[in-house]
Amino acid sequence: MIIFIFLLFLASLTIAIGVFLYLSIFVVSLLKSRIPLVPARDVVLETLPILMPLSPGSHFYDLGAGDGRVVSAMAKAYPESVCIGIETGPYPYLISRWRSFLNPLPNATIRYTDFYKASIQDATHVYLYLFPKVIQKLMPRLLKTLVPGTHIISCDYPYVGQEPLKVMSISPGPLCHTLYLYEVPEEYPL
Repeated sequence: MIIFIFLLFLASLTIAIGVFLYLSIFVVSLLKSRIPLVPARDVVLETLPILMPLSPGSHFYDLGAGDGRVVSAMAKAYPESVCIGIETGPYPYLISRWRSFLNPLPNATIRYTDFYKASIQDATHVYLYLFPKVIQKLMPRLLKTLVPGTHIISCDYPYVGQEPLKVMSISPGPLCHTLYLYEVPEEYPL
């Protein structure tokens, strides 16, 4: 009986430590990045490869990659492309690394770095699921530095400084998502 109680105590202690570590990583991540983890819904994962087809050798970037679901979906749909996620939050980054450990894809990578500082000049396609304020700050940089013709898709929040080429509403209803497609122009006004 004493052994059973001791084992029950050890199991409870292990669960409590696990929950504490999980919540600690979440809080540290939220404080560091100031952006909560909002995973992409399945309907976005199913629609994005259709709306943003990648040719062999394309370089797809997900800025603010979160748990890496978008990178994995694009890498599975286009195995001859390179799919890279950039994530600054430690908690989402750890989740994405765990997901890639469980389901490795040779053409998918998640980098732990700040997307404002990351080198993405080789991008042919960029996906954003970020807050409007972040998009307004990031898009001018992308439009100035990326190669003309690069496609950028913003999920749910448009960039106010440029008219999108295409707007696509998916999953009608209260949880509707809208994808805004932009293309880097030949010349972007400074």
